Amino acid sequence: MKSGLIGAIAALGMLAAANVQAAAVVSPEITLSFTADNVANSYWVLDGANEIIAGMVLSTSSSGAGGRPNPNEDWRQVDERTESLSPGDYKIVFGVTNNNDRYPAGFLAEIMGPITGSSLVTNITDWTASVAEFAAVSASRSVGDDLSALLPAGAPMVVEAANADGGIWPEISEIDGSAQWIWASSADVAGQSAWIATEITVVPIPAAGVLFLSAISGLLLLGRRRSRGEVGLAS
Repeated sequence: MKSGLIGAIAALGMLAAANVQAAAVVSPEITLSFTADNVANSYWVLDGANEIIAGMVLSTSSSGAGGRPNPNEDWRQVDERTESLSPGDYKIVFGVTNNNDRYPAGFLAEIMGPITGSSLVTNITDWTASVAEFAAVSASRSVGDDLSALLPAGAPMVVEAANADGGIWPEISEIDGSAQWIWASSADVAGQSAWIATEITVVPIPAAGVLFLSAISGLLLLGRRRSRGEVGLAS
């Protein structure tokens, strides 16, 4: 009876192992936390072909008046968006605008979830930026639209050393203190829009129960083989 039970557990484990790749993905979700001085107009998630798979227009305002209400038009309030993505590589693109009568300009963000490194904050190494037309960053778009021609290619400028340092902007507590306020060009601009982007890799989330069962069954099989003298040392 004992050997039968062991055999059943081992069979279940092998079945789980055979399906572990398919079962190991548990709808990974990433969270985008961001704010802009003055307006976060849009964000888009792109696949490997630079085509939109998610995102939306957040505000049609260029000056912090009208359009969609806060938090998108008040840098003191952080906007938070969650997207479910399959494991793979993606680009995250933000369209932002500084209003037409005040400066400086800045963008601050943190991406969290099952991504390589577990968290990514705005900085000049992992992000790109370029000046854009307001009509482009606030335009409605559809799933499948190709944004290749709009992707920023230049290194952004650091406007503030780090979120936690305070200075032009007081610390935004909802975003990691190491995140830097960045912009596409000189921060002393008025009426300027920009694309600011980064790339992420979403990694699978292991289904713990499946992996645990596979490990247990593997140990049981090893024990059975040893009891039968079937396991030898590698030569």
